[in-house]
Amino acid sequence: MKYFNNPQTGIAILLAATLSLSNTLSAEPTLNISGVVEVETSSGEDHTGTNSSDIALSTIELAFDASINDKVSAQLLVLHEDDDTEEFVIDEGIISIDLENGFTLNAGRMYVPFGNFETHMISDPLTLEIAETQEAALLIEYTRGAFSGSLYLFNGDADEAGVDQDKVDDFGLSLNYAIQTNDMNLNFGIGYINNIADTDTFQDPATPVSEQDAGLAIHAVINSGPFNAIIEHIAAQDMLDDGTEPSATNIEIGYDLGAGILALAYQNTDELGGILPESKTMLSYSMLVVEDVGLTFEYANSDDYEITEGGSGESGSTLTAQLAVEF
Repeated sequence: MKYFNNPQTGIAILLAATLSLSNTLSAEPTLNISGVVEVETSSGEDHTGTNSSDIALSTIELAFDASINDKVSAQLLVLHEDDDTEEFVIDEGIISIDLENGFTLNAGRMYVPFGNFETHMISDPLTLEIAETQEAALLIEYTRGAFSGSLYLFNGDADEAGVDQDKVDDFGLSLNYAIQTNDMNLNFGIGYINNIADTDTFQDPATPVSEQDAGLAIHAVINSGPFNAIIEHIAAQDMLDDGTEPSATNIEIGYDLGAGILALAYQNTDELGGILPESKTMLSYSMLVVEDVGLTFEYANSDDYEITEGGSGESGSTLTAQLAVEF
C-alpha cells in the first residue's frame, strides 16, 4: 500500500478535484443553520460503590451548512459537551466537492467512517468508545444505487518507532450495501483501518507504536415493521504493543410502540480492563414530546473486569433522562 504513504497523493487528488470545477455553473451561496440542545439528569452507583446524581447541559451542537455553488459545499460543526469539552470546539470542518458520476471528495476535519455506532440509547455504544477516529483527512466517497463506499487517508498521531512521523501513512476504507424490500430494510457495512492505534481511545502521540495494527468493523442494521435490530462488532486484527487484541460488540433490539420506542441493548468488550466495562446491559424508552422535542429514559447496568484483568470486579448502574431539542 505504498500508494497511500505518499503525501503528494492526497494533494494531487485535491488538485484534480479543484480543476474539475472549471466548468461549474455559479450559483448564489446559501447557508443553513441547525442545532441540538440536550439536557440530562442522572443518578446511580459506580463500580466503587459511590452514589452520585447530576443535572447537566450535556450537549450543544451548532451546524452550519453552506452551499457555495452547484458542486461545492462546506460544513462546520461546533460542539460543547459538559463532560468532555469545557468550551466550544470545532468538531468538524469539511469542504465537499461533487466530482460527478457518483464520486464526492471530502476534505477537512472529520470522523472517518470506521464504525457505524448507531444506537437507541443515550449512552454512546462501547463500539464507539474504542473506534471513533477524528482526524484531518481526505476522503473519496462513491455512491451508486444501493452501494456506497469510501476511501480515506490522514496523518495520524500513533506513529511507528524509527519511521518518519510527519507523513500521510494512515488510511482506511468502508463499504456499505442497503437492501430494501416491501417487508424489510437491511443495511450491511464493513470498515477497515490500517492502524487502530490511531482511534481516539488508543492514540498516544508521546508513545510510538512498534508497528501499525489494523482494525476491522462490521455492522448490520435491520428494520422490519415495528422491529429494529442493530449488530456491530469492532476488533483489532493484530496484537497491540500492550499484548492485547481489544474488541467491542453492540447488539440492540428496538420495538416501535407507536407512542415511543422501547429498546434493549447488550454490549461487551474484550481485553479492555481498566479502560471500559466488560459488559453493559441497557433498557431505553424514547418518545417525541412535540415536533423536534424528544424525551428518552435509559437504565444501564455495567459489569467491570475482574481485578486480575485490570478492573474492579464490581458492577454499577445508572438511570438517565434526556430532554433533547433540534432546530
